Amino acid sequence: MHLREQIIAILKDEVGPAAPILLDRCCSKNLGKKAVDLTVQDIQPLSESFYETVLMSLGQPAAEKLKTSIQGLG
Repeated sequence: MHLREQIIAILKDEVGPAAPILLDRCCSKNLGKKAVDLTVQDIQPLSESFYETVLMSLGQPAAEKLKTSIQGLG
């Protein structure tokens, strides 16, 4: 499974059907690349981006869980 699909699967647990949109926006805004171009080297900065993005809306426990799950892909 491509890294993009793995991340979307993790995101869906927390943000539901908005997962692909969130991934695309975080990649574009914070990494300057498309989600289809993600590499293992992008996992750490992307996990930090997701943490900051969902912290206020979902709370710290959900943000930490999401960050840890994404980092587990590396």
